[in-house]
Amino acid sequence: MNNIISALEIAVIIILPLIVFYKKNKIGAKTYVKNVILIYLIWYLTYAFFHEVSHLAGAWALGLNINDYQLIPKIWEGEFGNAYISTQYNNSIQEFITDVMSYFRDFILLIIGFVILKRFKISSVFLFGLTIVLLILSPLYDVFNNYFAFVLGYLNDFNGMSHYAGNFGAHTIGISITLVGLIVTSWFLFSKKLNKDYFNLNPG
Repeated sequence: MNNIISALEIAVIIILPLIVFYKKNKIGAKTYVKNVILIYLIWYLTYAFFHEVSHLAGAWALGLNINDYQLIPKIWEGEFGNAYISTQYNNSIQEFITDVMSYFRDFILLIIGFVILKRFKISSVFLFGLTIVLLILSPLYDVFNNYFAFVLGYLNDFNGMSHYAGNFGAHTIGISITLVGLIVTSWFLFSKKLNKDYFNLNPG
């Protein structure tokens, strides 16, 4: 998708909620800026890998032959957004299962993230931020970014899903998981449990 749109999505979905939560808990700028930068780098360097590995796992589970794959962008060659798997499908349901795997993973991560935050207290500023980004904000970004690209007419995973589930099915999957992500994100931003002296007086 257009790099400008993707950059805006990253700013709004990944970075902004984290900063808002830190500021609501009175974490100093010196602390949260350092953590946000480090967490963003970890997310950026792992995002494409885990997305593509999910597709790869789906293809392997179906016994499909993998023609070619690239699990991370070739940053050392100045390539910042290209990762893929290339396989040959025998029918549209194989394509659907392979394409939907990353978004099924997103849904599972959102549930795991919600349960972890609800049941456990992560008093470390850095570990809390990393948990939020990898288990909640990254899945939300993943599904929204790809679904929005599909809505704009780009060819991606949701087109592959539509070959079996139809446009209605692809839209249903995109909207449903995006809503789950928004609900969990809103919960962690506005929950009294997570916003009342969550990090105590000595965050680390």
